[in-house]
Amino acid sequence: GDPPQQTWDFPPSISLLDEDDGLTYELISLGLQNLDGTHFTARYLSNNRSVIYTYNDMENKGLVIGEPGATIETHMAG
Repeated sequence: GDPPQQTWDFPPSISLLDEDDGLTYELISLGLQNLDGTHFTARYLSNNRSVIYTYNDMENKGLVIGEPGATIETHMAG
């Protein structure tokens, strides 16, 4: 049969303890590699948080591209 579907939920931020007294970590990059190591893709947020860039080793001749209109919620979290 077909392999089971895998789903995940990457939250845009994670707070330890409560948000007022603890630490909050924000998602600013995401990298994924297939199991046999033959494909890698990554997304990361620019320093000023205005652009999300995508790298895909099988597309765009290995160059990073900016994603117009992308947000953490649309392209990295979830």
